[in-house]
Amino acid sequence: MLENSIIYYIHILTKSENKLKLLFEPGFRMKPSKLFNRFVFIILSISLFIFSLFILNGASWNTSLVFAIVLFLFGVLALFHKRALFVKNEMYVEPIFQFVKNRNIDFVFLKMNESESDQFLRILDGKKVSEKIVFKITSTTRPKNPHYNAIFSIFDVLIDGGIQQLATNKKRAFFKLIDETFLMGKKAVNMKSLDKSYSKWKNDLSENRAPSTSDLLDYFSQNIFKV
Repeated sequence: MLENSIIYYIHILTKSENKLKLLFEPGFRMKPSKLFNRFVFIILSISLFIFSLFILNGASWNTSLVFAIVLFLFGVLALFHKRALFVKNEMYVEPIFQFVKNRNIDFVFLKMNESESDQFLRILDGKKVSEKIVFKITSTTRPKNPHYNAIFSIFDVLIDGGIQQLATNKKRAFFKLIDETFLMGKKAVNMKSLDKSYSKWKNDLSENRAPSTSDLLDYFSQNIFKV
């Protein structure tokens, strides 16, 4: 009877894990905190049920209570671990940026291979990349250096409303997105250079100081999507 109870508990945990993964998919309306609390309640109920089975089968009160508590803590710790993984790797609960719905992107034009294109699409779906994308588009004047202005132009096209008028908190979030998503060649993103380049790019566009900057933006807006 004891072995059957343990097997039954493990079976319930497995089913709960699968449901947790399903319910954490983007588009599910229940907040993660409410979902997590519901599963804790379920695990507590299962632990109390097993505790009752132990008592009915002649086990001592202390032994039954300790075993039920251990099972409950094990289930809660497992849920904590899974919840953290799902929130970190699979979704943003409230995406800061809204991306255009068009996913017919020309990844050859963006110089991204199949794996990199899959990672890039994760961004557009409000997820984080599991592996950073090597950004390969370079400046004509510095062909060995990946071009921050190209990144700005790409996201100005792909983010609803563009990125030319970002508030301070959104600019910080945008820089974090770039840092967590891309490698500039083989190097990590330089946040100081990113900030400086963004300010110059934005000012060049707003004041029409550098026609090449607006030309680059037009170039990406015309070619980033497949015809």
